[in-house]
Amino acid sequence: MNKREIIIVVAALVFAGYGLVDYVFLSKSTGDASRDNLGTRVAEIREFSTRETGRLVAIRSFSGDKTFPYLVSRLETPWEKDPFATQAPEDGITEDEDTGPLPDLVYSGFIRAGKRLMAIVNGMEYTTGDILNGTELRVKTITPTTVVLLTRANREVVLTLEGNRPQEH
Repeated sequence: MNKREIIIVVAALVFAGYGLVDYVFLSKSTGDASRDNLGTRVAEIREFSTRETGRLVAIRSFSGDKTFPYLVSRLETPWEKDPFATQAPEDGITEDEDTGPLPDLVYSGFIRAGKRLMAIVNGMEYTTGDILNGTELRVKTITPTTVVLLTRANREVVLTLEGNRPQEH
């Protein structure tokens, strides 16, 4: 072993020895304090359990209220403007003669990193010239509000920010 390795091994043995001495000899003097701390933690857990059980009982009694079914029905209705929904293209632009049906596309964000512009389409980042995953559409231009895509037949498809439906030009 070289000098460096010997120093590392000696340092590791010193730390291991100190840990062993601390565990065996020094920790025994604080044993009663740790037991008291454990008793305090158990009491806190029991208090928490009692408090939360009371809250659950209150919620169950609230479910007998006449407004509760209304609240549940409102929670279960679909959102008018769901931020996670993908939207289908408008009528009349759902197919291209070369590529077939256009996929559901949502332009949801714009990133400017220095001179580099990126568009977030269907959760993926694209720059000018990239081909959208799973399609044959190529990114032509990117602006903060629109992304212009080219089909294989060189038709333009314009996506506007926040999921407005694609428009073919």
